[in-house]
Amino acid sequence: MTSYRRFDERGPRWAGESGGAYEHNPLGRLAGLLDEFEEHKRRILDAFRDVAAWGGTAQTTGYTQSEWLALVGRLPGRDAWKFELLVRRLPAMPVTATLLETGQLTLDQAVSIVAGAKSLSGETLREVDHEAAHVALSRNRRGDHPDMDADVDAIVQSHRKAADRDRLDRDRLERNSTRILPDLFGTGRIVEDWADEEGFQTRVAGLDHAAGPPDPDTPRSQQLAEGSLAMARAWLAGRDSDPDAASDTAPSSEVALRPAAARPTIVARVDLSQLDGRSGAVGQLASAARLASTPWLGRQVLDTLACNADLVLSVV
Repeated sequence: MTSYRRFDERGPRWAGESGGAYEHNPLGRLAGLLDEFEEHKRRILDAFRDVAAWGGTAQTTGYTQSEWLALVGRLPGRDAWKFELLVRRLPAMPVTATLLETGQLTLDQAVSIVAGAKSLSGETLREVDHEAAHVALSRNRRGDHPDMDADVDAIVQSHRKAADRDRLDRDRLERNSTRILPDLFGTGRIVEDWADEEGFQTRVAGLDHAAGPPDPDTPRSQQLAEGSLAMARAWLAGRDSDPDAASDTAPSSEVALRPAAARPTIVARVDLSQLDGRSGAVGQLASAARLASTPWLGRQVLDTLACNADLVLSVV
């Protein structure tokens, strides 16, 4: 079989041979050639960026970029894939791109980082870009093995697990809900669903604390309900329900105040003619048992609203 491939004779032997052994160490020359090879790969990447931005490969040659590199440039498909991946993903990974451009990372290290993080996006991608690029930089400065595949995989998995945990936490918080189910008589039910374990335990601890120690003469469910009501009243009043929060030296008017807490405001309209013989506007409201724009309410409900809200009377 005839081969038409020509092999040039090797250049002058730097190391010359004597008895089958080299007289000089060829490692320096090999290191220099490897540096040149890395520099050529960087130039190929720069040129490939220009070709990708130009986008006229198919119209001009009839080949896609990958086909042109394989058929004309004699570049294996995997190497062509590396350049395509770097051109497509490096803009989203500025730390890796900067270290590669300044020669602090090798092209293969950049490929390992970009390929390992290709399924990531957003904040997770930025974190992996920063961490993996600096791990590679540390390897190069220490003179360690440059392979980054295992490191990148470990970094991606750790951040992915953290992102999954954050997503699960958000899902739990979003599934927490409280439903208020009023009836026609001013009473009703409050139903709470807690998918967040910490939130549920916090809620239970707060109710237990507000309800106080168990009383053998009072059902615990009733104590918990009264404790919940006490917490709500304290919040509406702008004060902390925890008496232990009070300071012994603080004035009574400044004890555990919550300036940010807001009381609801009820605007009631009262006919002037209906105030005759009444003890006052609140008595008029309680007797008539009606607030403007609301259903008819019982006296007890009105008393509760008046105690826990800022009441504004409008006499018409």
